[in-house]
Amino acid sequence: MFCGGCRSSFGVKLCPKLHINPVEMKYCLVCGSEELSKPHRRPRGNRLVVFFWLLVLTLVLIAIAHLIASSIVDRQAKLESRCFPWGDRGVGEKQWLTRKDSA
Repeated sequence: MFCGGCRSSFGVKLCPKLHINPVEMKYCLVCGSEELSKPHRRPRGNRLVVFFWLLVLTLVLIAIAHLIASSIVDRQAKLESRCFPWGDRGVGEKQWLTRKDSA
């Protein structure tokens, strides 16, 4: 309930009897004590900054995945063109077999 370093409470104010009170209160709602703990400050930054960095990270990961996928596809296309320089394997054979001699 208390920070070990600064002795602040987290998100609430506590009286000496450890009654929980909202951060906005000036006195304890249960016993009326004006001696309340100091609430810890909110962490620096806000949700918008966190959302922005998550969005940037997501876009970077998508770009990396796209580059990997496109390099795999390009490599596969190069291998196929090296093995079958005329394109599709069957097309070249069919053209050769169905070609009629004019002489």
